[in-house]
Amino acid sequence: MPVYYVTFGAKYADEPHPINPLITDRSVAIIQAGDETLAHKAAFHHFDQHWSRVIPQDEGEQYTAAWDCHIVAYIIGHSIVWAVNADAMTSPISNTQEARGGAGHGIDG
Repeated sequence: MPVYYVTFGAKYADEPHPINPLITDRSVAIIQAGDETLAHKAAFHHFDQHWSRVIPQDEGEQYTAAWDCHIVAYIIGHSIVWAVNADAMTSPISNTQEARGGAGHGIDG
């Protein structure tokens, strides 16, 4: 299944991210999705409108290295399979937890 990276805007360098305060402008989330359209739907589902771009894996890896980004979540469809939490940046919060998301952003296709 293709892998996509979600980036978060420069505004989160100066203000807290409304979904997770550990998300900054130097964060990325990794989404496994059938195609880019489904990856966009997953980004909306998990982060509402509080993200910047969805980019393919090769570009995402380059972006992550160039900007010294940290990974804040691994996502497969509706499920966040790993994410950082406020207590320890490397601890999973759940293997089934879903982040808040707005209605109408389903990822069923």
